[in-house]
Amino acid sequence: MKDWDIERSRLRVMALAVIGILITGAVVGLGTALPHYVSMRSSLEHLNAVHVQAQRESVDNLLVGYENITRQMTSRSEIRKRLAAFVRGEITLEQASQYSQPRLFDAWSKAPDLEAAQRLGPQGEVIATFGTPPAPPLEPGLALRTAEDSGKVWIEASAAIHDQETVVGTDILYFDADALAQKLSDSKRFNRDTQLALYSADNQLYMLSAGGELMPSPLPNDLARLLGDLQPGDAGLKQLGDDSRVFYQPIAALHNTYLLVIIPSRVLYGPASQDLTWVLVSILVMMGLAALSAYWVLKPMVDRITRQSRQIETANAEMLLAASVFESSQEAMVVTDEHCRILRINDAFTDVTGYESGPVTGKNLSDLLSRRQSPTSLMATIWDTLDREDVWQGEIWYRCADSSALPALQTISAVRDDRKRITRLIHIFNDISDHKASQERLEKLAHYDPLTSLRNRATVLHEIDNSIQRSKEHSRQSLALLFIDLDKFKQVNDTLGHSVGDEVLKAVARRLSNTVRQKDLTGRLGGDEFVVLLDVPDTKRYAVQIGEKIVHALCEPFRVADHEIHIGASLGIALFPDDAGCASDLIEQADRAMYNAKRRGGNTVAQTSDHEYPSTLN
Repeated sequence: MKDWDIERSRLRVMALAVIGILITGAVVGLGTALPHYVSMRSSLEHLNAVHVQAQRESVDNLLVGYENITRQMTSRSEIRKRLAAFVRGEITLEQASQYSQPRLFDAWSKAPDLEAAQRLGPQGEVIATFGTPPAPPLEPGLALRTAEDSGKVWIEASAAIHDQETVVGTDILYFDADALAQKLSDSKRFNRDTQLALYSADNQLYMLSAGGELMPSPLPNDLARLLGDLQPGDAGLKQLGDDSRVFYQPIAALHNTYLLVIIPSRVLYGPASQDLTWVLVSILVMMGLAALSAYWVLKPMVDRITRQSRQIETANAEMLLAASVFESSQEAMVVTDEHCRILRINDAFTDVTGYESGPVTGKNLSDLLSRRQSPTSLMATIWDTLDREDVWQGEIWYRCADSSALPALQTISAVRDDRKRITRLIHIFNDISDHKASQERLEKLAHYDPLTSLRNRATVLHEIDNSIQRSKEHSRQSLALLFIDLDKFKQVNDTLGHSVGDEVLKAVARRLSNTVRQKDLTGRLGGDEFVVLLDVPDTKRYAVQIGEKIVHALCEPFRVADHEIHIGASLGIALFPDDAGCASDLIEQADRAMYNAKRRGGNTVAQTSDHEYPSTLN
């Protein structure tokens, strides 16, 4: 009996020991795994939110490009003047249409992705048409329109046409939505099971068809209820049923329209669930080994539990590091100490910058910065933000291994110990080279004429006003505007074609740039109209000399496509402040002077002032 009691007690003690180990292991495992799982889910949501924002910016850049093209179309001066003459009753609608249709058709046909277009008068009269446009828009700006017959989605862009302060018409352009669909379908930021769509506040949903086209789609009731309370500018993440999550970002270029990214929960949280599974399996294996060891070896149980606790702590630390998205992340990541000395880099960092782990480990991260920015001032700004907020985000230029400059959108997060001291810095950055290049292309498109690479009308007006303001501030009265209109250019287009005419315009732009100083403002207002702004002492006499030099240069024959072309030019001069006090008035006065030169037979220089310097051309 005694032996039985001893055996029973021994079994009871061993059973209690095993149960205690199992309970302790389960508590420790869950206490470690669950917070890690929650943290990883949050990290995955943040990472995908960054990807959604980048996708939304890409869509916005495309739409802003269409909006800029529409505004450029409204600046064609000769056609606009005919439209203004129609408004004033000087010509009939038929005359305005006959003059405008072929010229606008030629301009519209060169616009990328353009399917249809209309120029309307102030009362909605059709002046010119390209393609087969749908009904007129309900409001100006950008909008998505659906063709009633085919269901095809177009991007509609409309802009008012101004003659001085008067609205004389409207240009409406309809762009093919294929480029927008391509932006959505070709995104490499998301899993193939992810759906990208556009949602407008009027409960209209646009989704990609099986053929990759953007098409209107019925709005599911659960999605309508989910998005029904969105306010303009809202962005975030919502749960769609039990199986999906919806990220939404407002499209700035489209009123009350959002980019939707619908990700299945299994895809969004799949890495976290997979990692949790491995953590739990590892914990269960270790718990079983510990229980088995305790069963066979009761005496050293305390020592073994102590060693296992230490092993579990070490294993947990390693699992937390392994569970992070460091190595598998598509974003470049760097871990540094509190002095920004590099401790570890991931493969994405090597792919983006070309630096291998060995050569850069131990170096200060600021040593890899490009000379485009001052490392001292930049690091001071970063440290000031980290001391206050523990997170800094901004644009940084790096010097890659091949010495090229790399723009990056970087996030730096501080890791602190129990004493609130920074012990590690986590650097995450994305290559934004394509975004930078796109910005530069859009900037050039917005400020320069695409055919001649000279400044466009809007930029010319802005820079003339700036020059006038500087002249006023420094009490200088030495500005002259030269307005050049090509003679016989219409004959070139009519006889040799617009392609030859375009080459002639390019050659004219080159001769103008070679004739004046590099610092002089040279621009194209549209059609065959050019301007030059001079800012020198004795502007009146110098302007006549330069004007005659320009006319002489443009009277020389042009050699284009085996044709010797003779055109010539009429040039008008207006002075600030003698003739006008602002850019638009100065251009108008120079334009009038140019018409005086044309009335004299062309190939000459004329001024608006009463005291003109005689021209030596005629």
